[in-house]
Parts: sequence; structure tokens; C-alpha cells
Amino acid sequence: MPSWQGLGRLIRSGHARKQLFAGLTRRHFYRVAHLYTPVLLSVTERYRFLVSTRDPYIGRDTFLFGPWEAQAQRESIAELRRRFPEEFDLRGTTVVEIGANIGTQTIPFAKEFGAARVIAVEADPANALLLRQNAIGNDAAEIVKTLNVAASDRNGWITLGLSPTNPGDHRVSTDGDPEAPQRQSVEIQSVRIDTLIDDEVFAEEDVSLMWVDVQGHEGHVLAGATRLLARGTPIVCEYWPDGLRSCGGLDLFHELVAQHYTTVVDLQSPWPDRSSTELPSDRVDELAGKYRGPDDAPTAATDLLLLRDPLNQIREAAEAT
Repeated sequence: MPSWQGLGRLIRSGHARKQLFAGLTRRHFYRVAHLYTPVLLSVTERYRFLVSTRDPYIGRDTFLFGPWEAQAQRESIAELRRRFPEEFDLRGTTVVEIGANIGTQTIPFAKEFGAARVIAVEADPANALLLRQNAIGNDAAEIVKTLNVAASDRNGWITLGLSPTNPGDHRVSTDGDPEAPQRQSVEIQSVRIDTLIDDEVFAEEDVSLMWVDVQGHEGHVLAGATRLLARGTPIVCEYWPDGLRSCGGLDLFHELVAQHYTTVVDLQSPWPDRSSTELPSDRVDELAGKYRGPDDAPTAATDLLLLRDPLNQIREAAEAT
């Protein structure tokens, strides 16, 4: 560990001062940018992202540091590769992403991990517009298909409650959401993932991964994706018990996971013992007691990897024939 004197010498060095000044300048620039422009372009060595200057979370962090939660995405893919070194490979496959926001995971699926197609479902029109532009800006427009709809358990129309402060926190409106009165509401077309398969938007056998982050609506999304669940398609999804409960989907989520999968991996477990991050799918409801607190608390939510034992899949395929 460097001494305080050594740290002081580092800070006094010209290179360190330049880096510190650049970082502070960039933060201040973003803080006031909304006064002059609705969007900014974030450029890294690999990616280019247009971000909203009124987004203090995904937009801000992408502008300052690069794609939002890029490390979490890489760790999730690495976990799948570790578990299925022979079977799992995104290259040449289809990824279905629900709650794609502005594409900070979408574009890496296409450009970094080699997916042949990414079906990017985003309910908010403003986010979906930036997502389309970001696909074009990263030469991924032929790979990414953006759908400005809400994935759910029914086809029709659904009410989306827009967060006044966080474009990544728009939610399907329900009577159980205590923040609903403070949100502007818009009507958005809703669609089942099964319907997209029926309409030949993509082929279910081509899907290697479904990625879901929809602020508590995950149970309803899974209920509308029965074809992928029946195949045991690996899923990475946010698990926010309070949000699921307010949407009326907590028990539904637990039931579907227990019915279609064998293993649940807690990808962001705060517990140091690795064995505590994995449990049988019929015990997934035990996690609801571990993740609680205010929305922004580190213990309020996590990401789960839903897996089916390959031996189960082989056995079920044999029984089906």
C-alpha cells in the first residue's frame, strides 16, 4: 500500500493533476450540459453512445465511464461460460433484451460478444430513439432490432409511469406502486414474447440468452415468454422483491422460476461465501427476505442467473419425442 507521502507526490505530478482536472471538468460539464443541449456523445475506445443530459444515472455514468454496468454484463457472460464451456456461446445467436434502455448492454452483445441478432425491447419512446441512434452509431443497425413496446403477459396496451428524475426507472403502472401519483403516464403497446415468436420476429431455437431489467415487471415478462422458458433458455434478470411485489408479480416470478429452471445464481450476492450465491430454483423465494430496503439501498435488489440443468433438458427433449 503506498504511503501518504507517496500518494501526495503522485497527486502533485503533472500527469495526475491533468487526470484529476479532466475528471472534475467532465463531471461539471455534464452537470450543466442540459442547459445547452438535450444529448451528449460519449466516446470510448470501443463504443460511441448518445446519452440524455437529463439522465443522472445511466446517461451520466456512460458519459463519464463508458457503458453502464459493462463489468456486470461481462461477469454474467463469464459465469455462463464457466458453467457451460462447451454449450454456451453468444456468437451467431440471438439475444432477447427486455428493458434495453439506450443500448448500453445491447451494443456490447452485438459488437463485443458476437451475437448475430439482438432483439432490444424498450417501452419508453425517448430511450428507444436513443437506442436506435446508438445502434447506428456503433455500426450495429443490421444486428439490433429495436421494438418500442412493453414486454408483458398480454398483448394490448399498458400504462407506463415515467420517472421525472430517472429515465432508467420508468415502470408499468399498478395500484401497488406508491410512486404512481408522482409519475406522468403514457399508454404503450404491450406484447408477449411468445407473440413475437409467432410473428416470426425471431426464432426461439436461435435464442441463447434473455436479459431482463424492467423495474418489477419481470414476473409478467416471464409469463409472456413461455416458449423460451419451456426450452430452458438462460435468463439474466433483475430481482427487486419490493418492485415485483408492487407490480403484483413476486409470487408469479417465484412460481415460474421454480417450474422451468433448476438453479438460481445470485450474481451480486453481498455474502462472502460463494456457496450462498447459488440455490435450487424451488427456494428462490428465500431471496425475498434478503433483499429489502429503499430503492437505492445496495441490499434492495440483485441480478439473478436462471439456469436449467443440461441433463434435465436432454431428458425432457427425449420424453417429448
